Amino acid sequence: MQILFAGFPITPYYRDFVNRLQTQGDVRVINVRSAGDEKHVGAGVKLVDSQIEFRDVKLRDRCVSPRRLLKLSDFELSPGYDSFVALDDLIREISPDVIVVNEPYHAAFAFDRAIVAAVRQTKSKTVFQSIPFQLSTFQEALAAVQVPPILPMRSIPSPLRVLAQTLGIDKLYLKLVRKKSLFRRVHFLRKTFHAADAHAVYYEGGIETYGSYGVPAERIRVVRNSPNTEELLQAADRHPSCDHGYRLIHVGRLVKWKRVDLLIRAVATLRSHGFANTDLVIVGNGPCEESLRAMAAEFNVEDAVHFRGGVYEADQLAQEFAASSIYVLAGMGGLSLNEAMCFSVPVVCCRCDGTEKFLIREGVNGMYFREGDEANLVDTLQTLFSDSALRKRMGHESRRIIEEELNTQIHVLNYLRLFNDLNSKCLNT
Repeated sequence: MQILFAGFPITPYYRDFVNRLQTQGDVRVINVRSAGDEKHVGAGVKLVDSQIEFRDVKLRDRCVSPRRLLKLSDFELSPGYDSFVALDDLIREISPDVIVVNEPYHAAFAFDRAIVAAVRQTKSKTVFQSIPFQLSTFQEALAAVQVPPILPMRSIPSPLRVLAQTLGIDKLYLKLVRKKSLFRRVHFLRKTFHAADAHAVYYEGGIETYGSYGVPAERIRVVRNSPNTEELLQAADRHPSCDHGYRLIHVGRLVKWKRVDLLIRAVATLRSHGFANTDLVIVGNGPCEESLRAMAAEFNVEDAVHFRGGVYEADQLAQEFAASSIYVLAGMGGLSLNEAMCFSVPVVCCRCDGTEKFLIREGVNGMYFREGDEANLVDTLQTLFSDSALRKRMGHESRRIIEEELNTQIHVLNYLRLFNDLNSKCLNT
């Protein structure tokens, strides 16, 4: 079975996942990524070029402009989208059984005529992968469209504007043309989502979201996501936890939506409210590091906030977790939850990327706090700080969930089931 992954930059966890996938039976993987800068990769994301055991193809990016009648935005026939030069030729060359498409390139498989023709010619099945936690439902997207009460005509000469308003042409154009053009982009999304034979999503909410666009539930599979848990669990065994009672740890890129600033403020509050030994280890790098260091100094906790930079080796990461008692994700995120759970620590988080709903069970292996609410975060941490036995039970349960319910092998098997169902036509496509 030949699987083409289209548009996936090679991060360490993605490389390890595909390497494992290729060891399963007769699976052979080809990955297509950008030959230039990975514009869809955020700041601070680590990319790798080593230990790649699958075929890795680099193609030039292709940014396609919207197709418009008379070059007018009100008469858009197809949206703009990102693609790759000669991707259609590669599809014909390898004739993959399944093509898994990364989210930024979904529209290319709906509107790029050459790619659509190549997929049909090779009879390849397409799977759109996504984490749709920020995707509005169809109804929400329609409701968000704002139709102006009157047609703006600032660029039209005054005499013609007066004439159009006198004859009511402006109102007619607004109703018959402009309004439809504003809603057209939502319908382009709908067409895009229906172009796939299946959708692979990371959490159950994706079923409802894509279902709102009319995609049948049987064509939406929850495959979840996982780092290299085998490597992390082995490292955890080599570095058993000593549970530093008041040490918090955060792992992730230093970007605004991770809300590390909220965590630093919480540390300052905890230190002034009976937990003077509270400190925080921050693992990661990114564009906000300088401002976060300044914030730690401003709140007089620079000695309690330790910036470790990017840590990617499993044993080094294990050492940081072994000396910590609670993992906190104060903003958006995902895989760092899985990583933390490998090291038998309780997890505190709010709304992340949807995957937390499966991973973190309130009072079982972690606790939730209200998004953006510093006081509630502090209260939650105080609860855990005050009960070492509870922390230990939660940490044990975190590891159990990884070992039994979501790990690298389960992640791979979820994809294999999807691929096999597509090839055996078990999915209603």
